[in-house]
Amino acid sequence: MEDKSQSEVSELTVVKEGVISDLGAAVESYDGGDIDSLKMLARACNAWKKVNRNPQLKRKLEEEMRRRRQYLHAMAGLDMSEGDPVKERYDPNYWVGKIPPEFKGKEGEFIKDKIGSLSNLFQAL
Repeated sequence: MEDKSQSEVSELTVVKEGVISDLGAAVESYDGGDIDSLKMLARACNAWKKVNRNPQLKRKLEEEMRRRRQYLHAMAGLDMSEGDPVKERYDPNYWVGKIPPEFKGKEGEFIKDKIGSLSNLFQAL
């Protein structure tokens, strides 16, 4: 039974590292001019979906996001009356239409910053 548990952990690690690698490859492809910011966003959405399709990773993701919400609430009195700021920060599906004025015309830089945050979140799983 212990072998199965180690095997499951190994599989999770492979999936997690693959998703993180995919995010890094998306940024590199964007920086190299191979893809535009919209395709980079699509790759981030695909990475998010891949993690959420894996029941164990999804559970770990939900636990980590809950931990981050609790931390924000303790540090700054997190107000969720206008939505979930933690989910909005990490879920690429929320990034569309949320580009701040200072990033107008530089959408790729905004998405790269968000992908960095998403990658860090996935590394914490």
